[in-house]
Amino acid sequence: MNTILQLSDGQKKIYDLLYMEMSKGNYRIRISSTFPKESVSLIVKLVLGDHPWLINFDNCSISLGNRGVYNLLTLKPIFNPCDLQEATNCFEQETKKIIKSIIKPNTNQIQKILAIHDYIVNNVSYDESELYNINSTATSHTAYGAIVQKKAVCEGISYAFVHLANEVGVNATVVNGKADRTNHAWNMIKFASKYYHIDATWDIRQRDHSTAKVYDYFCLRDLDLKSRSWDKKIYPGCISSKCNYFNVTDSFAHDKQQLRRIILRQLLNSKSLYLKYDFLNMSKDEIVDYIWNETVDVANSNGINLQEVTITLNDDQNIFTLFSS
Repeated sequence: MNTILQLSDGQKKIYDLLYMEMSKGNYRIRISSTFPKESVSLIVKLVLGDHPWLINFDNCSISLGNRGVYNLLTLKPIFNPCDLQEATNCFEQETKKIIKSIIKPNTNQIQKILAIHDYIVNNVSYDESELYNINSTATSHTAYGAIVQKKAVCEGISYAFVHLANEVGVNATVVNGKADRTNHAWNMIKFASKYYHIDATWDIRQRDHSTAKVYDYFCLRDLDLKSRSWDKKIYPGCISSKCNYFNVTDSFAHDKQQLRRIILRQLLNSKSLYLKYDFLNMSKDEIVDYIWNETVDVANSNGINLQEVTITLNDDQNIFTLFSS
């Protein structure tokens, strides 16, 4: 079992049972009738989140029927028996190809995490059709969808992150929760005895320019996810901001003077901006105007010519982005 999860003894027992049976390719599993029915679906998702190589289980088709002394869990396979081996081979081959392309010799753990995040954000698209139940496919909820088909929803993207992380020795799991009161899945990693949230899905959806950096949801704390909820009994607390992108790159502005220093440094380096702030208590439009006006003033004061630009503001994470159009 993944060492990140903090399950009760009863949950561990069911988790281990499901993992053993699902690893054998069993789709009908007996579960003690004393175990709460409402918890079974979650445990199935936890097992698949920790072991995303189990690509043939449709976690959207879970049923539990009472059989007297036990409940019968019935899961639905995604691939027919003739296609499963080919799908498995493709999944394994593509995994090896990805790892070889993104993990360089002497890469440390945080660099591996960053490389996996960047690969997913730059190469996997969010399956909008699945979101609106148009031509939906079960593979979009699996690591296979993200790894092989390069298209998935949040579950598949999160499973793919865990799968690639496991391949390079990084401890990761999937967080099943809600974002803005809607079901959502993202990742939690353990690095240097600290825990962090990573949401590659929301970074994919923030990415609207081919060269823009997107680390809005990379290595966050619990406190950074104000619009989200999850079972904090199952997952450990994420309280460190040490590996947050904006702290590491000194791009987090806590006052006006620091904001202007960051603006100048980034404009000189790349004529673009990607920064976080925590001192502006204004509306979204007012924040955009404020930072833009400061940017123009800094540029004019230092002889920097600003071309036509595009500006975005992620007010969920207080992140301002400016790049040449």
